[in-house]
Amino acid sequence: MLIQWPTLPTLLMWPVLVVAYYRLARREEAVLLARFGDAYRQYMAHVPAFVPYRRPWRQPQLEEQHAPTAPHGTSGADTAETCGLTSLK
Repeated sequence: MLIQWPTLPTLLMWPVLVVAYYRLARREEAVLLARFGDAYRQYMAHVPAFVPYRRPWRQPQLEEQHAPTAPHGTSGADTAETCGLTSLK
């Protein structure tokens, strides 16, 4: 027979494993929220935790994008010169 029917221990362990994996996923979410904050909350809003969506995935629109800034109020050219890089002109 091609299909192997679950044994009694497997049937008894299934609910225990489901609860264990659910609790593990929630603990991992807490760690990721602490590490990535709002970026992970935005990810959570677009990706289901356990059962995938049936519709195709679409790139979420970012709420706000900031241009990168050079450290300590210096310009990018100052930083490039400090690192020994020459500007292309």
